[in-house]
Amino acid sequence: MSSTSAPVYPKIPPVDPTPIPPLIKGIKRWLPWRAGPYKPNGKFDKVPIDPVTGRNVSPVDPSNWVTISDALEACRKGLAQGIGIALSDQHPITVAGEQFFLTAIDLDNCVSRVEEYKLLWAEMGQPYGEVSPSGKGLRMLGLSRTVVRGGNAGDGKELYATGRFVTVTGLGGRGALCDFTSDIITLEQQWFGNRSAPKPPKKGMLGQPAQPEHPVFVAPVLSMLDAISSDTDYGTWRDIVYSVASTGWVCARHLAHTWSKRALHRYDAAALDKLFDSFDPARGITIATLAFYARKNGWTDKPTPLLQVLPPPPPPGNSAVPLLMTASQLRQIPAPPYVVRSVFPAQGLAAIYGEPGSGKSFLALDLAHAIAAGTAEWFGFRIRQRPVVYVVLEGLGGMGKRTAALELHTKQLCPDQLRFWSRGIHLLTGEGIDKLAAEIAAAVGMGAVVIVDTLNQASPGADENTSQDMGKIIANSKRLADAVAGLVILVHHAGKNRTMGLRGHSSLHAAMDAVIEVATVEGKHKAWSITKAKDDSSDVKREFDLISYTVDQDEYGDPVTSCAVQHAVHAAALTLTEPKTKHQKAALAALRNQLQQPGKGVDYKAALALVAAALDAPAIKKGDRAKEAVQALLRKGNIILNELGVCLA
Repeated sequence: MSSTSAPVYPKIPPVDPTPIPPLIKGIKRWLPWRAGPYKPNGKFDKVPIDPVTGRNVSPVDPSNWVTISDALEACRKGLAQGIGIALSDQHPITVAGEQFFLTAIDLDNCVSRVEEYKLLWAEMGQPYGEVSPSGKGLRMLGLSRTVVRGGNAGDGKELYATGRFVTVTGLGGRGALCDFTSDIITLEQQWFGNRSAPKPPKKGMLGQPAQPEHPVFVAPVLSMLDAISSDTDYGTWRDIVYSVASTGWVCARHLAHTWSKRALHRYDAAALDKLFDSFDPARGITIATLAFYARKNGWTDKPTPLLQVLPPPPPPGNSAVPLLMTASQLRQIPAPPYVVRSVFPAQGLAAIYGEPGSGKSFLALDLAHAIAAGTAEWFGFRIRQRPVVYVVLEGLGGMGKRTAALELHTKQLCPDQLRFWSRGIHLLTGEGIDKLAAEIAAAVGMGAVVIVDTLNQASPGADENTSQDMGKIIANSKRLADAVAGLVILVHHAGKNRTMGLRGHSSLHAAMDAVIEVATVEGKHKAWSITKAKDDSSDVKREFDLISYTVDQDEYGDPVTSCAVQHAVHAAALTLTEPKTKHQKAALAALRNQLQQPGKGVDYKAALALVAAALDAPAIKKGDRAKEAVQALLRKGNIILNELGVCLA
């Protein structure tokens, strides 16, 4: 009688979700998998399954994809041994309006090739890397602007960007989910030759910055510029300026000017601007050109030798930013991005709070509409368009009426970039956060603003006055902000004593990056003011009214109404007087002629030039007289200076 030996199954270590990058945690592309028995070659299959039924499923069918929470739950129930994520060229990941494709590098026989893989990891820009389920391999994950063909290159090396799923363990997770487009294209050519060119970027991706404008990426550029003298021949100077321009960053022109000024005897601002504006990507000059010149001058980006395949986690702070920066380098690092300049940052935590009836929820909806629609300004503060998700936990029945009133008031439909979520989240326990983040990533992409209305309804059962409960609420709020790579704004109540600010434990205010208070003024009008703003003035107050609109009729034919926010200035204590001196009269007349009506602005320097041209004064003194007149009008309140520039009061 013949017999066959029983199949041997591998022992799979549990997934460690903590090191997995928040960006991919937040997208709905996950699959739990079950391990098959060992095969003669020592490997085993990872079979994707349904997290509820346990049946085998296709990893390339989007209807089978679930959230990371659902995939991990299948592991906890014993249905699966691990989790993986699908790679697809039809489902790019959107980060701050830019599209990327998740790309994976698989490396086998890790133990015997430590030095080789250490060098590859460093050359790829230290992307996110982790140990495979077998404990013998290494996987790297990064973002690419193009879809590489990839495949199995043999010798234990594989590269994939679409049409399959890859396991994710979190084991020994190190590095960051970075943009490694140029490196991955080079790697494909090294492994597979020129058998095929990478697919071109999808429509809308051309002309986008190669790296996000973030200190992590700006700092190495500053370091390279420091290595190169701007007192050089024209050809080198031109290539460096073009290379900086190729980044597409807002700060790029400033970087080029600052570097060029180091050779002050040769510096020509107008010539530099003309050259900068003539940059053409077709010339083939990229940031790699800057790196070439920098290396010729001794600059190096090679890390110190690694003791392991994956090094220990970096110390707190950003290791890509020089630990010791010069004042010049410090000034060249761009300010953190914002969604509402001087009010709300693009990432982090913020709060809008006030007493019942203060209009805080109406104001929050007005803000959401302005950011999602990409209006030029909000109460005079510049806006950068972002997707917005409004978590409606109070007054759900009235939110439809409020949006109708808002559309009537603004004469603009609510944009598709403004979405509403009513299924709830629990900031005390963290329940529902991963699901919400996944839905946001799938529907509108990363970099969103999430408005939670209200904190109290999002944390039922919490004791807001204890540091323990408030600490959990803060931690889970930050977790949501990280998962969407954006800003979370908590709508909250004021304490019993308004002077004490946000209701609850003081740690809440301390954790906020921005806080605005909403209050009723003189029993009628509304106003909001900044009570906390990092690196900006908090001496800001703006007034508004709630304007009623009829949005429908009920079954009896009676009007159904709601309100919208009307930006306003109530000058009960402000009486504007006409200027009396001839220069101030001429200055105000010139500005009125230019601006026509309140709400329009002109740059401060442009305003000075405009006034100087209108003054009856000797040419040599016109500049000084214009400055005196404008400053006098600012003190008197005839004009104001805000985010739009000089405006009529």
